[in-house]
Amino acid sequence: MSYHIYTTEAVILKKRDYGEADRVFSFFTKDFGRMEIKAQGVRYLKSKLRYNLSGLSFLRIAFVSSGNEFCRLVDVEENLVLSDTRKDLGKTKCALRIFFLLDRLVQGQERDKELWNKIYNFFVFLENNKMNREQLKSFTTLTALDVVTHLGYAEGTEKHLGPVSVIRGALENSQL
Repeated sequence: MSYHIYTTEAVILKKRDYGEADRVFSFFTKDFGRMEIKAQGVRYLKSKLRYNLSGLSFLRIAFVSSGNEFCRLVDVEENLVLSDTRKDLGKTKCALRIFFLLDRLVQGQERDKELWNKIYNFFVFLENNKMNREQLKSFTTLTALDVVTHLGYAEGTEKHLGPVSVIRGALENSQL
């Protein structure tokens, strides 16, 4: 039986171990939105996929849809490595907060090119600019507010609420 191989750009939002040597990745992709894809045998040292799935990078992934619970990852390549973000604890925390927010709020497989561009630009800016702790906190909050607003969770909120209250409300309303 032949399968169609789908290729897209992606960023890892979350990963969890599955079975003896597999891992399930939650990706936010350019062409398919949020997807859960299983990487078989990726926890083995001999796995060819494991070294490009470390996180904090933009990837080109290839997967097949086999009709099972998860699609299966067949190839991965790093397109943009966020090396400065990986080295800076403050930037890493900033990135992980946005990943957490996306993983919680983006539902289902639906292409959202505008959101993809926002996230890509966020990480390029984060990678290429030096910021102190307060600037990182403000930048993360504004980006999170932009994501929440884009996804429609901030509609109908009171204008006097601060951005942090709007983000908290969106997480509570995400039904997860």
